Amino acid sequence: MKLNASTISQSAAQIDFEWKHFFSPSELDRLARMSGFSKRNSIQNKLSGATFFNLIVMNNDILNSQSLNDLCAELYLRSGIKMTPQSLNDRFNAAAIIFLKSILEHVIKNQFGSKFKTIKTPFKRLLVKDSTCFQISPELADVYPGSGGDGSKASIRIQFEYDLLSGTIVDLSINAFNEQDAKNSKITLNKINAYDLIIRDLAYMHTDVFTGIEERNATYLCRLGHNVCVYEKLSSGIEELNFKNLLNDMKNKGLTKIEKNVFISQNKISTRLFIYLLPENIVEKRLRAKNDDAKKKGRNMPSEEYRIRQHFNLIITNAAKDEITIDTAYEIYRLRWQIELIFKTWKSICSIDDVKDVKQHRLECYIFAKLIILMLGWKIYWKLNMECYNEFKCTLSQFKFFKVFKMQIVQLSNVLRSMLSIEDILKKLNVLTDKLKLNVKKNKRSSVESIEVLLCLN
Repeated sequence: MKLNASTISQSAAQIDFEWKHFFSPSELDRLARMSGFSKRNSIQNKLSGATFFNLIVMNNDILNSQSLNDLCAELYLRSGIKMTPQSLNDRFNAAAIIFLKSILEHVIKNQFGSKFKTIKTPFKRLLVKDSTCFQISPELADVYPGSGGDGSKASIRIQFEYDLLSGTIVDLSINAFNEQDAKNSKITLNKINAYDLIIRDLAYMHTDVFTGIEERNATYLCRLGHNVCVYEKLSSGIEELNFKNLLNDMKNKGLTKIEKNVFISQNKISTRLFIYLLPENIVEKRLRAKNDDAKKKGRNMPSEEYRIRQHFNLIITNAAKDEITIDTAYEIYRLRWQIELIFKTWKSICSIDDVKDVKQHRLECYIFAKLIILMLGWKIYWKLNMECYNEFKCTLSQFKFFKVFKMQIVQLSNVLRSMLSIEDILKKLNVLTDKLKLNVKKNKRSSVESIEVLLCLN
């Protein structure tokens, strides 16, 4: 499996067109001046935007092990600039954050948006979203409060949302741990377009969000929270769904799945509910984990209603019946797990959660530096992944790709400084595509194959 030379050249040209301009020293210095990081006719110009970018972003892999003194030595060896540790520490400030954030925003905004040629769904975008969290220095608890109690004193939460059809990033933001997913889902409603399919975990789906999605002529597919009230229309009127009676009825009739038209919450939002009965061993595992968690945190044991609902997987959607059925809904929902694999890559390969106990602005600079590199790698990965599927009907493993990409950071630095062509990197990666291929288990489908099978209109 190897892409032809013309495909590699075209992909390289597309990437080069953007990168050679935006990451030029003159453009980086311009952004640094706009952010206030550098000022005209000032001693601050000793450390230019381009120099700071190369020191922090292109050196991000070892920042966690470097002291300020190490960074000063690195700065001198790279650029011939002498600075004291205190002077360099002073440059990790609010302006530096604005500078790096503007670079990240550009990388996210200027995306290729290429799509898989064979996939044509009734939805324009398939958006999956989740967040990943990690602990930081307790001294930053006022800025990034954690869960409190016996949990972390200070933690960061990174929100990430992207389109499964094009790889386009919709949201990437750094927040405090206590800014919960439900709050974020309301804040980011304006990012939803007509004919989007929103696939999210139950934590994001506040009832106001359902209304917001429908108002934007979009579709949601998500798990139903265990504490959300469900109502059904009976001959006697609208009454709350009795899950205990439902459980007994499904067991007596030997049913493993059923669909109901229901209303949720006090707002009586109309939706389709898919009810999947789980095996007893899965139910026992769920309840055991919940009981252990309650004991550990000194909380009350789960209620009877909670225990009963653990017998089900509950999925809701406002999709039309010819778009999503009870036979396809759960597997479509499982596409959300692709984002968990992304977070695994971020932590296992790129060590985004391996942070140094430093002051707030320095920590944020380090995190933005890693995110910039991750998003540059994401562009290359998605481009090669799409081309491989279009030509060979197979996809690349993100985990394997970023292992190799991590080894190419030095070469990437040379590309951004116009000392090397991105085509040279793509050619090397192309030679390795057989080794980067995603290994799909027998009788299983890759995420792209699942989309093609479950959501394509024939």
